[in-house]
Amino acid sequence: NNATKNYTLKAGGALVLGQEQDSIGGGFNRKQTLHGQLASINMWDKVSESDIAAQYTNCSVPHGSVFNWSVFKSLTHGNVTVEEP
Repeated sequence: NNATKNYTLKAGGALVLGQEQDSIGGGFNRKQTLHGQLASINMWDKVSESDIAAQYTNCSVPHGSVFNWSVFKSLTHGNVTVEEP
């Protein structure tokens, strides 16, 4: 984990979930593929410990300010199945 407090992430990258990438948006290896499930993925432009604690306590996840689950599930590529409850 290389997360740094107050770090600004520069534009021009690629977000990949379920697969390790060796270059931006590429260099994929089938042996490094996630074989599992992801659910209710959200992304925010900021984080606070109190927001995380409230989500954990209330078992509710508000929509992300950058991406929310409805966006993520429509941007799938490869052998992905979206299951709705």
